Amino acid sequence: MARIYADELSAALSSNIFDLFSSEVAESQRESEMITTFNDKSKTVLTGDQYDQFRIQMTTFNNAIVTRASLADKLSSSIRQALQLLLDYMEGYAYLDTSKLDEYNRQKVNCLNAINYLNTLLQQTNRNDYSIIQQNISLAQNTMNELDKIIAKVQGLDAVYLQAEQILNSAFQEIEPLKTTVSNIKPDGVYSYRLV
Repeated sequence: MARIYADELSAALSSNIFDLFSSEVAESQRESEMITTFNDKSKTVLTGDQYDQFRIQMTTFNNAIVTRASLADKLSSSIRQALQLLLDYMEGYAYLDTSKLDEYNRQKVNCLNAINYLNTLLQQTNRNDYSIIQQNISLAQNTMNELDKIIAKVQGLDAVYLQAEQILNSAFQEIEPLKTTVSNIKPDGVYSYRLV
């Protein structure tokens, strides 16, 4: 079962969580530039196998930072896309709730019964009541049309919810390779550094 509210989706889309992702990307880019600069400049000053190994480790670490920035950007984009998908699907409804489907169907049956009853009355009435009954039939048909629309929306909600979940899962799956890369970054012992 799914229940979504348009105001909550709108609030989530305008929340500062996306600023946090942007900050993460900017910080990662800054760190990556520092490591790249260090590696480039240290090649001429720091020599030896241990320094070369250290630079290799720093390059691996830098790759993880670049991946982290890319992942933060992708997560931000995926969250925004999933929320927007749900909000767009709502098409102006304040909320959609799959648990209300039976209630909507009962209301639709009640409208149909009212229309049938009013049509029967319409054939048995005089001209004075004719327009009043006709207006009531029109109101009941409009209500039934609105119920048909919301029933279709509610019936389709689970599929759209699943789409949004797949968008997020796709982004979250990219976290594991980053975790593996980071866990593999370990210094191979103590380095002894010497200036040339």
